[in-house]
Amino acid sequence: MENKERLILITNDDGMHAVGLKKLISIAETFGKVFVIAPDREMSGAGHSLTLRSVIRMCQMQENYYIVEGSPCDCINMAMWYLLDRKPDLVLSGMNNGWNIGEDTLYSGTVAGAMEGAIHHVPSIAFSCKNAVPEALEAAGEIIDKIIKQVVKNGMPKHSFLNVNMPAPPFKEFRITALSAKKHKNIVVEKSDPRGETYYWLARAEPAYHPNENSDISALQAGYVSITPLTIDITDYKAIEKLTEWHF
Repeated sequence: MENKERLILITNDDGMHAVGLKKLISIAETFGKVFVIAPDREMSGAGHSLTLRSVIRMCQMQENYYIVEGSPCDCINMAMWYLLDRKPDLVLSGMNNGWNIGEDTLYSGTVAGAMEGAIHHVPSIAFSCKNAVPEALEAAGEIIDKIIKQVVKNGMPKHSFLNVNMPAPPFKEFRITALSAKKHKNIVVEKSDPRGETYYWLARAEPAYHPNENSDISALQAGYVSITPLTIDITDYKAIEKLTEWHF
């Protein structure tokens, strides 16, 4: 397919004005026509959520740029089912400020945006970097370009998508990885507002990683770009074999 015919759908979870999104758009524009639809505010931790019990408001910023009061999944669905006249050829999500690795992928709005693309049978990639500072974003551009070229050339298996994480530059090329295990210490912080009423913040201490040789965190800590293939099929096939031995 010629570049002028390729349609690339882009979203993120840091909001329309995030610097990581702007960098991703600039790279994607070299591969085809870009259509951008992103949340109106930061939606980190939104996971694979849909807005079902309240209205979704959307406004057009400029041609092919839309901002949505909702999650990254809302954005992808609004584009797929309402705004676009055909299915895109590629879905990109990011570039997130901060890694999305290990169990954090279950909470990540960035990863969810790419997963929603895979649900629609579109090759999809989620991009995250350690810190979205100018030096890191500039270095990430070459990495993103290489990965998009490979996905465009080779496609993706049905229902699979890529979760790409980048360390602080300089990078040591790529490693194909699995999700790492992490042990979080979640903290509930209790506060009082000016009226004396109690409210709470969900906080998180620095996680303890349990890396193995093939894990995303091991690659990142060694300075490599981590590419983790994920799938929307979360069936535990080993457990199926085990459960057949049970007597219900």
